[in-house]
Amino acid sequence: MRFKRNNSKKWRPWKTKTKSVNGYFPGKAGSTYYFKVTAWDGAGNSNTSKKKRTIVPYNENQLVLKRSGFKKTFSGAKSRYYKNSVRYSTARGDSITYRFKGKRVSLVSTRGPNRSKAKVYVDGRYIKTINAFSSKTRVRKILFSKRWRKTGTHSIKIVNQKTRGRGSFDIDGLAVGK
Repeated sequence: MRFKRNNSKKWRPWKTKTKSVNGYFPGKAGSTYYFKVTAWDGAGNSNTSKKKRTIVPYNENQLVLKRSGFKKTFSGAKSRYYKNSVRYSTARGDSITYRFKGKRVSLVSTRGPNRSKAKVYVDGRYIKTINAFSSKTRVRKILFSKRWRKTGTHSIKIVNQKTRGRGSFDIDGLAVGK
């Protein structure tokens, strides 16, 4: 298995001569990684996969520009949240704004039975209202994504809408692609 980071042209080896089908890759937050796998059979024939992209998110506490509410956090070594922690709001109107440099962004959050809606603003403009409700709890879900043609400095603001019976909105991470 080989990888390259961001716009690098050079592929580097990661796992070689292994039968393992998974592994932990220690990526750097805010980086985009590309992976390719070459497999050989017993006769020496090989086949290489198409490249796959992944973005390592920033934790919910990184890149914060401004916050009104969203004061509560939950963390636990065995939680299923990204980096074992999540920041959340239970009050209507609570907001959190992140500032980042990139050409794409994705909001990583939680879907669940008690999760609310939130308004999303990008670069000061209202974009849409997202709904985090789901009948089952699902962590590390992308609830919003936006991309631009060129890398630039942008902001994303999330405002909790606290819908009836569903007041909690989570911020688990922000994936920024460059």
